[in-house]
Amino acid sequence: SQSLYVDKLLEKFGMLDCRIVDTPLPIKNNQDQTISPPLQNINIYQQLIGSLIYLSNSTRPDIAYAVSFLARSMHAPTEAAFSSAKRVLRYLKGTRNYALNFNNKQQQLFAYSDSSYAEEKDLKSVGGYVTMMAGAPISWKSTKQSIIAQSSMEAEYIALAETSKEIEWIRKLQQEIFPTTIKTPTTIFEDNQSTIKLSNNPLHSNRSKHIDVRYHKVQELVANKTINRSEEHTSELQSL
Repeated sequence: SQSLYVDKLLEKFGMLDCRIVDTPLPIKNNQDQTISPPLQNINIYQQLIGSLIYLSNSTRPDIAYAVSFLARSMHAPTEAAFSSAKRVLRYLKGTRNYALNFNNKQQQLFAYSDSSYAEEKDLKSVGGYVTMMAGAPISWKSTKQSIIAQSSMEAEYIALAETSKEIEWIRKLQQEIFPTTIKTPTTIFEDNQSTIKLSNNPLHSNRSKHIDVRYHKVQELVANKTINRSEEHTSELQSL
């Protein structure tokens, strides 16, 4: 946990007495921050986002999406972007004691993969994953995809490919440290049926033949039993 680091951030940016909010960003974050007046003190915004990136990468996957979103304004922040960044601090004040709690009950590696569809102004999607072991996250990522997906299936498939690459790397690391521990495929929980079917099927249809070959890495990992996918993840995700 990093509760003391959160306290230092609140003090540094004058937010010790701020009002607490329940989410890092509004649930429907439709505000176009580019139409807001430019922020005069760019340096303070960059300092705040840099501090939030460090916190997000270290112990707080729950703010990963918000920080990734706000980091896009680093070079030309607006008043609205700065207000949104301070909202993250208000959320952190109410969750300063959040921690990653590891235990020995769940040693099996598994992951969650998900994506939005065309939610950005440029119609790109945002994908992300979190990998779990020993009852807590061990790696996570939220980022805007580099291409425009033409369907929700494609957006989910791209996110699944990124998740699969992360799982492959973690399994190789495990194999080096504990050579006999990996005996079964790693489950990735995915909620899009079309994506699951595509990862099982090396044939191309009109809906998938245009997808960049690099994203079909997931099919290779399924075929060699490095990973498998499951749709039954809702109850586990809600319990985290």
